[in-house]
Amino acid sequence: MNALLNAFLDRRVALGIVLTGVTFFGAFTVHSLIHPQKRIYIPSLLLIDFSMLNSLVRNLFFAHLSPHPATPGGIWRLTSGAVLIVGFVLFERTWRRERKQQKG
Repeated sequence: MNALLNAFLDRRVALGIVLTGVTFFGAFTVHSLIHPQKRIYIPSLLLIDFSMLNSLVRNLFFAHLSPHPATPGGIWRLTSGAVLIVGFVLFERTWRRERKQQKG
């Protein structure tokens, strides 16, 4: 169990997760820009992209900052996570609205 925790806390694992997210959501944003009927997703995808890029910058250049919520590094992490959650909620609501319009 300790080895699993050490692997999860490893900086390279966090960097890999963030790079995967940046690549996936960046490609999804470009796909939405190319197809006119998918442009309704752009606001939520831009929020998600901003949060992912924010996490990438934090992991690359400011990995030494403490994750405690009372420190600047912790506040940075919390706000990045809040923006990411808002982006996902906005994306999900837009997706449901689009599906409801297609059915009805």
